[in-house]
Parts: sequence; structure tokens; C-alpha cells
Amino acid sequence: MELTPFRCLRPAPRLVGRQVSAPLDVFDRDRAFELVADNPLSFLAIDWPDTLYPLEAQVDLTEAYAKARDLLEWRRERGVLVEDDEPSLYVYTMEEGGHRQTAVVGCLPVESFLDGTVRRHESTLEEKEDARAAHIDALGAQTGPVFLTFGDSDDVARAVADVQAGEPLYRFEADGVAQTVWRVPADGRGRALTEAFSGVGAAYVADGHHRAASAVRVALARRAADPSLPADAPCNRVLVAMFPAGQLKVLPYHRMVTGVDEAGREGLVAAVEAAGFSAAPADGPVAPAEKGAFGMFDGAHWWLLRAPASKGDDPVAALDVSALQERVLGPVLSVADPRRDPRLTYVAGTVGPEALEAAAREAGDAVAFTVCPTAIDELMAVADAGELMPPKSTWFTPKPFCGLFVRRV
Repeated sequence: MELTPFRCLRPAPRLVGRQVSAPLDVFDRDRAFELVADNPLSFLAIDWPDTLYPLEAQVDLTEAYAKARDLLEWRRERGVLVEDDEPSLYVYTMEEGGHRQTAVVGCLPVESFLDGTVRRHESTLEEKEDARAAHIDALGAQTGPVFLTFGDSDDVARAVADVQAGEPLYRFEADGVAQTVWRVPADGRGRALTEAFSGVGAAYVADGHHRAASAVRVALARRAADPSLPADAPCNRVLVAMFPAGQLKVLPYHRMVTGVDEAGREGLVAAVEAAGFSAAPADGPVAPAEKGAFGMFDGAHWWLLRAPASKGDDPVAALDVSALQERVLGPVLSVADPRRDPRLTYVAGTVGPEALEAAAREAGDAVAFTVCPTAIDELMAVADAGELMPPKSTWFTPKPFCGLFVRRV
């Protein structure tokens, strides 16, 4: 794998904790506006430039992206952001709630995303791709790395440990995540990191499918517009954070379905049993601890469900989230399109079953399901087979922050 250094545009050390932001999918729109209002230095103002306007304003995205570009340049000119003189790699450690994970941040060729070297497990929405590609193109920058994972490598681990023995560039905390960054110039230790990654055969998109697809789209569009574009043009590489699979923390995405009438809620247990699941009453909220087990709240009581064993070798069919969708959410609750049905809400595993029950009770016409996390090896098996998971099959935490590593394209 050809991981290469880049010239990073990054926060001035004195301001790093105020500038960086968790990725966009962590916030809803109202919360993003609150954060930018409370902290105008937040990188959300650039990554989500709607926040530069009144909350209820009808925003022209072309104008908003131009405004974000101007703000990015303003911060660079005034030293709020600084740009490294020479290309470097970065070692990036994140710690949250006792969990620790370390990435190497660098660039991969666009071709890696086209030839199967980097493998995806989710589909993307065209409108989100359009918006993110327009954002990259207008800013002339990739504002955060694609979150990739790879099979654990002793060579990479040794090279990373060697870097971590030195003095870090940053050490700070933001949004409850302690973060440490080491800059690794291209020569010396940077060369050792690059050589270590040359032995990694494949990488997998853990999070950031739209970010990756949009960066690739920008590169292909610029090539089409200028056939003489050099191979080493900045747009021909994608900013990535490479985390070893053994270090990642995966949480589930739970499901809540609204619009279920009283008869549907009362008959839900019988319906899931008819679908092949076993159902046993539970004393309280259920947080499943093993594959094939689910919690179900029928609007009044919790149940422990167990799915029938998967048959065959289809890695998608073997997923718990697939069994739930294909046997219950679809045929029993009429959720035919789990990506677009407005009655279906996905709730990140950072929210416990108690909060899920409270949300279902507040809705008044809802049922909810808790699931086990999808394992990393299941994700890799799906991606290796060239297949796609159902939407919202995984929730990784923590995710790389935006505005910490910015790359001009």
C-alpha cells in the first residue's frame, strides 16, 4: 500500500482544542449551529458553512462554500492555521473512556479506491456525494481524513512505537477525547512508516464513505477537464487515517420504528416468533452480549430475541442487522426501504437501551430493537466479497476529528 506524506494545514498549537471538531455525522443541524455560536473558531464553521448564516435562512450552497473557502484562507493568513513547510506523515492517538487507538495519517492514491485496494462496505447517497464533492472543490481542500482500517501489522506497530517515543506536536482534549499527534517528516522515521505500510495489502473504509467517494469524484472530474493534469497533482490523492483493526471500538446501531398501532405492538411477539425468532420475557432493558441475540421493546415490555442460525456462506446474510431487517423490520413492520423510510430511526450505540425505551415511550406508537455490534471481521468479509452491508450497521467511536489535518487540493 502506497501511503505517502503531505503538507498539512493544521491548527496553531495554542488554538488546537478550540478549532478541531468531531465529524459531521456526530451532530444534528441545531447542535452544529449552537457549537459555532458558542465557539466561532470551531472548524464546523468551515466544514458545515450553513452555520455561518441564521438558523432559519435559505442557504445557497455555492455561496456558503465560497464563504467557507474565504474563512479557511483568512485563518491561514492570520496564523490561526499553519501550513507545514515539508511533507510529513502524522501519528494520531485518540483516547476515550479507557479505550485507546492510534492511526497513521497520510495519503493514498485515488486509484486505491478504484482498484479494490481500499474496500467499502456501505453504499452512498448521490445528494450527499454531490454536496461533499462541491465542498472539496470550492475549498480546494480535504478537511478531514477518511477513517480506514487494516489488518494488524507488526511492522507498522514497531514503526509507530518508534515515533511515539519522541515529543508530540499536540496533546489536547476535545469533546471528551484525549488526542496526541506526532509529526513525522518524510525522511527518517517517515520512510520507515511508508515502508511498513508497503506490506499492507488492503484497507477498509470504517467511516467516511461519502468523504472518500467525493474526493475520488473531484479527482476524476479534474482529470476529465484537464487531460494534461500531472499524476502527482494533489487531487489525485486522498487524505486517510489508517487504524489497525485490532484497536477499533465498534458499537451497534439500534433501531426504532414509529407508526406502529396498538394491535401491531400487542401482536409483535407472535409475529417475530412466526418469523423464526425465539422470544423470552426480560426483566428490563436488554443490551445483547452475543451474536444472534436482540433486545425488543414492544411499547410496554422488553423481550430477549434469538435469531435462527444463518445458512450458507453469504457474509451479508450472516449479519445480525440483516436478519433483523429481512425477517422483522421488512415483513412484519413494513420497513421496505431501511435507508429512506421516515418511520425508521437509527440510534447509535452510545445511547443505552434505557434511553431507547424512553424515546419509544415518548413517541407513543414505537417499538425498538437493540443489537450486538457488527464485528470487524464481519465488515472485512463483506467488503472482501464486494458486497454491501445494510445501512447503519456499525458505529465507530471515537472517529478522527475534522480540522486537525487539512490537505490542499
